[in-house]
Amino acid sequence: MKGKNILGGLVHCFASAQGSLEGAYDAARRRGLLDIRAAAVAGTSAVDVGGIGRAIESAFFASLDRGPGIFDAIAARSRRAAFNCRTFIPTAPAVAEITAEGTAVRLSRFSLTPATLTPTKAVGLIVATEESLATPEGSAAAAEELRQAVTLATDIGFLDALTPGFSDSLTSDTLADIRTLCDAVSLTGLADLVMVASPEIANAMATNPVDFPDMRPTGGTAAGIDVLVSSACPGLMLIDCGAILTGSQGFELRYSTSASIEMDDSPAMDGTPTGPSGAMVSCFQADAAAIIGHRTFAALTARASGVAVLAGSSS
Repeated sequence: MKGKNILGGLVHCFASAQGSLEGAYDAARRRGLLDIRAAAVAGTSAVDVGGIGRAIESAFFASLDRGPGIFDAIAARSRRAAFNCRTFIPTAPAVAEITAEGTAVRLSRFSLTPATLTPTKAVGLIVATEESLATPEGSAAAAEELRQAVTLATDIGFLDALTPGFSDSLTSDTLADIRTLCDAVSLTGLADLVMVASPEIANAMATNPVDFPDMRPTGGTAAGIDVLVSSACPGLMLIDCGAILTGSQGFELRYSTSASIEMDDSPAMDGTPTGPSGAMVSCFQADAAAIIGHRTFAALTARASGVAVLAGSSS
């Protein structure tokens, strides 16, 4: 069973059990989504009630079978660090050279700057009737919507957190733009490069098979570089994964039939405790349920030359 179908099944079990971990665990085990002997989702333990939470997290990432988000793809190849702990990033690279036997070794000037990986939360909230979530189709649709929403929000926050050492405007020559990005990032030939393109740029590349024979609207390769596509990208970005620090916590799903929800798709979200300005709906009275999907992540650029971006409309 594909990951997104497993995720929909787990959400359905979660909804059917009224948010009870114990009930959801039993329902998932009866449906074969979790098994005492072996978990249906790779890497998931099913020997305790907490397995349902880990299964939802694993199924969420397995559901990215059409291609993971930008953050997940790059984080897997980046340097990892813990949240809110002091780390150090180099402000000047170390230098090595060939020396003859018995000669003095030149001292390399090397300096570090303290930095902290500050977590950011991407959250999606869906309110639906309990009746719709009580069906596998309805719960799968809710899970898919949350997956897409949280993935896009994560990618927007991730790319915004990166500090490019080089930025300029796009031109009408995509090949020349890629060469410009490579000249800014691939300085030693040792970089682990990933390119991120906006859907507009990716579509143009995909419809130019002469210059980009291995490119599709959903991604591919260009000039031998892996290309990821996201509307979170302003144009073209080139990232050296080895120059990025990332941290991540798993996807979490919460379900409630007793919450009161302000029906406002643009709340202030400034932390100020004020009265609601929109219509309030009691999930209990409306026979509705609120599902929140969220994940926590962080990223920063560890080397100035690790990120380059070309933005704006091509002319």
